[in-house]
Amino acid sequence: RKRPHRIIAVSAAVKDALIAEGVKPERVAVVFGSFDPGRFDPARIDGAAVRAEFGGSPTTSLVIQVGALTAKKGTDDFLRAIAALVRAGRDVRGVLVGQGKDDERYARVAAELGIESRVLFAGFRTDVPEVLAAADVVANGSTGREGLTGVLREAAAMGRPIVATAVDGNPELIRDGATGLLV
Repeated sequence: RKRPHRIIAVSAAVKDALIAEGVKPERVAVVFGSFDPGRFDPARIDGAAVRAEFGGSPTTSLVIQVGALTAKKGTDDFLRAIAALVRAGRDVRGVLVGQGKDDERYARVAAELGIESRVLFAGFRTDVPEVLAAADVVANGSTGREGLTGVLREAAAMGRPIVATAVDGNPELIRDGATGLLV
């Protein structure tokens, strides 16, 4: 049976997981994923139109999570966090950008939490740079098995504040308290 000579891992966390599964360390190289810096250039991207589309007052904080609406992406946790902010009296609107098989269930969760008017399900978008430019905070609630979440690289490039879970490769990109907050 043929085996690969080298395996490319997108983060040190993925490399460590492969080694834990029995892959020889010398066979694994880490090559971090990339993005188009020209596309995610805060000097060229204006989020004003998207911000107006997403609603809320000019003082409303937009907390945006980009990714599939799934348990793996922490969608339930995102909704609970928005509910906690609303209960604390914050003028906040949560925006979920992406789609999933359970979109209707997440809408019901938002209603059960009493935040349906404070959450926007924006669906699939191709204007992610503008979406990120509109954000006051970019959230990532991944629960694991991510490698390194691509939207975090893009949000950082756009100079947006980031709150992310401390799973897999996320701590390799986000330094808690310095380049974002890890939860």
